[in-house]
Amino acid sequence: MTVADAITATLVSCTEHVRANIPGAKRGGDPEALHQLRVGVRRLRAALSAYREAMPPGERRTVSRAFRRFERNLSPARDWDVLIEKYGKTGRGDRDKRDLIERAEAQRAEAHRRLANMISQTPISRLLKRAQQLAHGKRATSASRTPIRDFAGKVLDRRDRQARRLGRGMRSLGAKDLHRLRICVKKLRYAGEFFIGLWPTAATKTYVQALKRLQDELGEMEDAASAARLIADIDPEHGEGGRRARKWANASREHASCRIFRYWRDFKDAPRFWQLS
Repeated sequence: MTVADAITATLVSCTEHVRANIPGAKRGGDPEALHQLRVGVRRLRAALSAYREAMPPGERRTVSRAFRRFERNLSPARDWDVLIEKYGKTGRGDRDKRDLIERAEAQRAEAHRRLANMISQTPISRLLKRAQQLAHGKRATSASRTPIRDFAGKVLDRRDRQARRLGRGMRSLGAKDLHRLRICVKKLRYAGEFFIGLWPTAATKTYVQALKRLQDELGEMEDAASAARLIADIDPEHGEGGRRARKWANASREHASCRIFRYWRDFKDAPRFWQLS
């Protein structure tokens, strides 16, 4: 299999993931459809990044930037979904908690309305077609004709080194550093999943699973920080319901922070499967 073959298969998978979840996200009221749409867009952007050396650079950047803008527009509605889902599960609600959630649900409804308008105005089908076309044509680079295992090993080496560098001194990293690490880990995890079939070993699964756990906890920290900001928006007078919700958000962040150190060690100890053979 050449890199061009792998790009074609990966982009078809990613674009179909996006396409399948657009109707549900556009209708609103389906948090899972919106979540899967955002995951699909992230996977697609990760694929465009992983295979960047084999794609025409100008067109790849144009398509990637368009999907980055699209993904950013998904975030507000998804952030309200996450807050309501997670905080709504925290025990029995009294009047203060119910009032806070009602205000959050009103904000979520408005965010989903704006999201539906955005999706309607975005030529998403044309963007998906342009993404798939990046694997073909005369503008593809010479790297697209190389064996996929050679190409994949170089991509994974580079991403792995970057993640280990960004995570150095984990206990002293601030919010911005952790955000950069989360983005890097996300790209490395998706790249690992794209190439996992090339090295069908137990070590491969161990490495990718360690990345997934680390990414999930870094995402939990990001969700908690986002929840704190949203709570401040709907509770500007610092009422009792908001105070308790902020306390919950801060505790969620602290718990995720504690788990991150263990998962970071697991990632560092996991064998780099592409170097084993």
